[in-house]
Amino acid sequence: MLTLHLLRHLQTDWNRRGVLQGWQDTDVIPPDENVQARIAENRAILTRKTPSAVYVSALKRTHQTARHHGFSDVIIDPRLNECHFGPHEKQSRTAAYASLGDAWIENPLSLTLGEPMTLFQERILAFINGLDGPGPVVVFSHGAWIRALISIVETGTINTMNQRSLAPNTLTTLQVTLPLKTPSLQ
Repeated sequence: MLTLHLLRHLQTDWNRRGVLQGWQDTDVIPPDENVQARIAENRAILTRKTPSAVYVSALKRTHQTARHHGFSDVIIDPRLNECHFGPHEKQSRTAAYASLGDAWIENPLSLTLGEPMTLFQERILAFINGLDGPGPVVVFSHGAWIRALISIVETGTINTMNQRSLAPNTLTTLQVTLPLKTPSLQ
């Protein structure tokens, strides 16, 4: 059983404005006092037991978030990048989701955005199944990525990922038995 501490990056201006970022490389907003207090709470959990590894995506908002949480020795892994929203990046979340229809909520695996969602699921599984060691492992990533992993752990696929929300700077801890498998990979 591997302990994973998953932390969504700090808020960006795009998050605040409700715009999809995907693979757009945006900066985090400097944390105010309330966010600093939440960072301190997260740090207390993340450092309770020394992590065996700390990972960030290739996008700078995760690097910046890791530094704000006191982690500078990190491993960059592009498999942690946010879902590539393709033509929907830079659009309002509301408009993008409306154009995707019910499939975004009920069957995201059926969609192809900037990448087929089947490949998004495969890269999440490839990252998780490539982990070894006792843990805990700390992962600074993105909203859709973390929601997708939670969905895989709970249901075996990413298809329920958009039936939940995850605010910036939210820490989620999962206990995972490796290897993770989906019905199509078993």
